[in-house]
Amino acid sequence: AYSQNGFTGEISYNERTSTVKVVCSNLKILPDSILSKNIETLMFQDCNDLNLSKLFCQLESKKEIHTLYIRYCNISSLPKELADIPNLKKLFLDNNILNKIECTGKIMKLKFISLSYNRIGSLSYKQQAKFFKSLYKLVSPSSSLRLNLSSNGLDSLPNIIGDMNLYAINISNNNFKQVPYVLCEMVNNGILSHLDIDHMQSLLNSSNSLFRIQNKWSRSYINIDLVSFMGDTFNFTDEDVVYLNKIYKAIHFNSVWGRARRYSL
Repeated sequence: AYSQNGFTGEISYNERTSTVKVVCSNLKILPDSILSKNIETLMFQDCNDLNLSKLFCQLESKKEIHTLYIRYCNISSLPKELADIPNLKKLFLDNNILNKIECTGKIMKLKFISLSYNRIGSLSYKQQAKFFKSLYKLVSPSSSLRLNLSSNGLDSLPNIIGDMNLYAINISNNNFKQVPYVLCEMVNNGILSHLDIDHMQSLLNSSNSLFRIQNKWSRSYINIDLVSFMGDTFNFTDEDVVYLNKIYKAIHFNSVWGRARRYSL
């Protein structure tokens, strides 16, 4: 337990992994006694009063930090000072209400961003376009990015996604009726290597855009989880699977009984 300057909560430090975990409902910034430690991974959870601008300024001198978790912290805006954290590679912002990313033109060499459970789909299409444009401006085009957008209520993706150097994307558990066209194009162009599209029932229809990806040299990894569907809707034919396998390097189908079937050349 940690109590100082009017806030109370849990702050733990694992010296072996150089990890700090913070659970303090009224914490605003890190205390100096914690900031002075060697921190490679910093984790915040249930910290609803964080002053992110000041916190990120604190972390500007922490060149060893490569992973940052800010989850269940009720944050709606990501301030521009984030880009001042010099060597950050992984950013987890799950289970918030994020709707705005501030940019200054400074780019980051992020390799992984997780934005699941942020209700991005509840934003207007104009707000969504602005959000993803800011995300695009934040990440260096030279970074091969893994992006998690699962469980956001999304039913479309803006075309600017196609300008990002995406290595992998997770759009599972959203409201897409078919695989977004921009992602199909990224697979066709050999940009996107991993696509997670769990819980998309219309994939069972052979007219779906998944079947319209024609570049057999793309050799992407596709993960399809049908565990939420009734068994009689699991109607991919062997012919479908053979066709898809000409396109994708490996496809994983998980049946409603939880038994995985793997198809690969």
